[in-house]
Amino acid sequence: LYHGERFNGCCHVCFDDGERSFYELVLPVLRSLGVPATLFVSPGVLADGGAYWFQEVRFLRRRLDDATIKQEIAARLGCPYAQIEPYGVNALFKSLRLDDIWGVIDQLKARYPLPASEPCNMTIDELATLSRDPLIAIGAHSMRHPILLNETDGDAEWEIRQSVKALAGLLGRPVTYFAYPNGARGLDYGPREQAILRESGVTLAFATDAGYFGRDSDPLGIPRAALDPADSPARMGGKTLLA
Repeated sequence: LYHGERFNGCCHVCFDDGERSFYELVLPVLRSLGVPATLFVSPGVLADGGAYWFQEVRFLRRRLDDATIKQEIAARLGCPYAQIEPYGVNALFKSLRLDDIWGVIDQLKARYPLPASEPCNMTIDELATLSRDPLIAIGAHSMRHPILLNETDGDAEWEIRQSVKALAGLLGRPVTYFAYPNGARGLDYGPREQAILRESGVTLAFATDAGYFGRDSDPLGIPRAALDPADSPARMGGKTLLA
C-alpha cells in the first residue's frame, strides 16, 4: 500500500487472544486454503497457562446469575447495587482496572463452590510452532489484556512495552505489530497508548473500529471489521466492504 501497489479484492484476516480453537480448528483451514493471517496474543497470559479475565467472566456467567456478579462489582467499587444494576456485566467489567477485575473474579470463586475452569488457550510451545509457519504473523496484544485507558500511565506503559519485549523474546525476532485489547479509539486506547507503541518500535497497531483504510490512515489506529458467529454471509460481505 505504501509503495503505491493496489490491493483491490484483498483481505487481511486477524485473530485475537490465541485461544485453542485457533490452533485446533482455524489453523488447519487456513493451511488448506493457503490463506495468511495475523494472530495477536498476550504473552503473559499464555506463559502462565491460565485464562484471560473475560474467559473467566464467561465461565462465571455460566454458573452464577448476573445479579450475583453485579453485587460483587458494586462491593468492589464501594457503590450501591442500584447504581450499576442497569448496566450489562461485560460493560461493567470493561469499566474497571485489571486489578479490580481480578479482585471481583477471585472473590466470587472463593465465595462459591465452583469447579476449576478448563484451560482454553494455546501453550507457549504451540505459539512457537505457529511462529515458524509462513502463513502466520504474530503480534502483541498487551501482557494481560487490560482495557488500557482504564490503567495508570505506568501500568499502561508496562503492559505495552513488556508484551512487545516478552513476545520478541519468545519468537526470537522483533515484534512490530500490536492489537489494542477491546480496541475502540477513545474508550480503550488513545494518544498515550499510541505514543508508547511508537517508542516501542511498533509500526502497525490494530483497533476494532470499523472504517476505511488508505494511505492517509493512521498506521497506529488501523480499523478492523469484526465478524460475529451470528452474522449472515451477506452481513459478513457488507462488513468487508469497509476495508
